[in-house]
Amino acid sequence: KKMVYLYLVNYAESNSELAILAVNTLQKDCRDDDPMIRGLALRSLCSLSLLNMVEYLQPAVQRALEDVGGYVRKTAAIG
Repeated sequence: KKMVYLYLVNYAESNSELAILAVNTLQKDCRDDDPMIRGLALRSLCSLSLLNMVEYLQPAVQRALEDVGGYVRKTAAIG
């Protein structure tokens, strides 16, 4: 997953349709059981350079700020 997230972040501007389709998957991964997956998904979601990303980011960041995992909270604060 980490490699896919990295690919999406790097090529989001050149292939915005692919990145928009991946937003739903990233949002689902932000609710995963594993805190590492939640943190990586949130970091990737925050790193996407697309228009109108605020509507997708706000709920994920708010949920992550209250997460039990320290890595997820740190990623939300930095992201």
